[in-house]
Amino acid sequence: MADAPHHEHCDVVELGGLALEAYFKEHPVPSLYLQLQGTVNPCRLQLPPVSALPLTPVTGWIAISERVYRLNRVGRTDPCALTPAQLNPPTGWLDWLQPLTPVATIGKTIRLYHVTEQDLPRTMP
Repeated sequence: MADAPHHEHCDVVELGGLALEAYFKEHPVPSLYLQLQGTVNPCRLQLPPVSALPLTPVTGWIAISERVYRLNRVGRTDPCALTPAQLNPPTGWLDWLQPLTPVATIGKTIRLYHVTEQDLPRTMP
């Protein structure tokens, strides 16, 4: 019985991964930036080509775990490794996403963004 919370957590994480896979089966995109937390290796799912979300703002499709988004100070350098080297981003590295509205929430904990050039933060010349 003590294992029940662990199994429930794994089911939620796995369902999020399966929901991500199902979303992109119906909505194909050329590539995907990831910053996910969990126990499912996203590279074992049928997803578009993936890469880690870099420290600087980018255009394209971004899937990010709610926890990573809210903490705004964690990240992974390899989207496929379950125990990867930490990205060690500066606190607030995801602030540029805050004014944007996710295209979808996948499962209950994955925010999906489609970022265009117009969405990127403006910097003073």
